[in-house]
Formats: sequence, structure tokens, C-alpha cells
Amino acid sequence: KICSLLIVGIVIFAYVMIYVASNIQDGKIPNGTGGVIVSSDFADENVIDTLKTIGILGMMGEITGSGLAGIFITVFVCIWCISEYTNGAAKNTAGKGYTRVKVFLSKYLSTAWCTVLMNLICIAAAFVVGIIAIGTSDINGLFFKDLLFYIAMQLFLGIAFGGIVAAICEFVRNMAGGIAIGMILVTISTTFVDAVDMLFQSMNINFRPGDYWILSVIAKCPPRSMDINFVTQGIFAAVLWIAVSFVLGMIHFQRKDI
Repeated sequence: KICSLLIVGIVIFAYVMIYVASNIQDGKIPNGTGGVIVSSDFADENVIDTLKTIGILGMMGEITGSGLAGIFITVFVCIWCISEYTNGAAKNTAGKGYTRVKVFLSKYLSTAWCTVLMNLICIAAAFVVGIIAIGTSDINGLFFKDLLFYIAMQLFLGIAFGGIVAAICEFVRNMAGGIAIGMILVTISTTFVDAVDMLFQSMNINFRPGDYWILSVIAKCPPRSMDINFVTQGIFAAVLWIAVSFVLGMIHFQRKDI
């Protein structure tokens, strides 16, 4: 029920934004209405025509890569993980004789499932909005091939990000603190990493942290024509952060009182 409401909410929100932007460009309502500001660079372009150029896959890329999916994942994972401490579920489970490794592993795997679900909801919502606003003109065999590759990569990368949030929740064990740190990562970390990339480039250092920071890889994930180099890089980054978040979280869970 919650997932259905979330899909409907995302669809309505995205469609309203498109509707408002279109009316601003047509001069029917003033620029800035409802917080929607249409840049002068696109003032002479029709919103729907622009969306048709971007395509449904492009819209998916904007939603999953812009941080919107990351915000939903952060909130749901924090509620999912930290509530187990506040309601005593983690303590009760450990008290039944299960090892702490098994308890944390079950929490981590449930977080992965939650992350997959949130990403699928965002992708489904983007698909529905795309059909409503753009139509089905760009849906063909190549579309579904690119779609499957994109979904698979985003789900895998999303699991890695969900693991990072789960590790943060394990260390913080506070709802407000976990959500706040997660939001900072979603909204600020990629900008910071991009600045470091530019600094390294100016210093002729042949290393780009953005190639391995999971949120930067998610943002750069191409919705079309994904090449083998990005696939390899993305898989490596995801495996790296899954391993780091799981090991650090498990070590802390074993040593910290529940």
C-alpha cells in the first residue's frame, strides 16, 4: 500500500511540475509559481518537446541520478534499520541465540531488498510519467535493451548506497542523525567529489575519486548505450562500497552494546 502511494505521489509531483513549467513558458502563469523557475535558456522551447528530446530513459536518468531516489532510500533505510534498535527488535533477535554476524547480515540483506524496492518504485514512476508526457514513440527493441541494462546497474549501485546508509545507521543509531547524514551525502557529496576531481586534474594527478564514489557513479550512469568500461567501473565501485560498509558495520555491531 505504501509503495503504491509512493508511486502515485511521484507521478503526480512530476506531472504537476511539467504542467506548471509548460504554462510558465506559454505565459499563462508567472515564472516562479510553485517554486518552479524556467531558465531563460529554455524560455523559447516547449517543455514537452524538450522532454521528447530527452526521452523516457533520460527522464529515468534524471530521477535516479539527481538524488531523488537517494533521498527515498535514505529515509526508508534509516526508518527500517534504526527502528529495530528503538523498538528492541535487534536486542530480542540477538537474545534468541543468533550470532551477531547473522543478525547484522539479516539487517544488511533486508536493507538491500528495501533499496531495490525504492529504486524500482522511482524507475516505475519515471516510466509512467514518461508515457503520460511523451508517449510511446521511442519505445522499441533497443529501448528495452537499454532499459534492462540501466535498471540492472542502478539496482546494483543502489544496493551499495543502501549499504552505506545502513552502516551509518549502525554507527549513529539515531533516526534524525542517520537521516541528516544521509541527506548530506545525497545533496553535497557529489559536488565535493567533483571539486576534488578538478583539483587533482589541475595538479596532473591521474586519479579521479568520482570514478569510485558510489553516488557519483550513480549520477553518471548512462541510460543509453552503456559501454563495458562504465559497467566494469560501476561493478567495481559497488562491490567496493558493499564490502566496506558491511565490514565496518559488522565490526561495530559486534563490539557495541545493542
